[in-house]
Amino acid sequence: MGAQQAMNARHGDDPQMTDEQRRLMRLVLEGRSRKEIAAHLNLSIITVRTYLSVLYGLFRVSTRPELIVRCIKEERVLDSNAR
Repeated sequence: MGAQQAMNARHGDDPQMTDEQRRLMRLVLEGRSRKEIAAHLNLSIITVRTYLSVLYGLFRVSTRPELIVRCIKEERVLDSNAR
């Protein structure tokens, strides 16, 4: 995710999720741990943690359960063509 997208998220805009964020979010919705997500996406656990922090900002939440609820509520990620 670029710096501008991160800035937009902090300022309350609703930027589109990237394909990478969508993949990561699908794994979160499956209940996978950071370690499992890292292995699946060939990333470090620290990178996964950073990406999750960015998603928390996009969805304006502070915990994983809140992220899951908001994602489902907004129907984000559920459809690959969705925002």
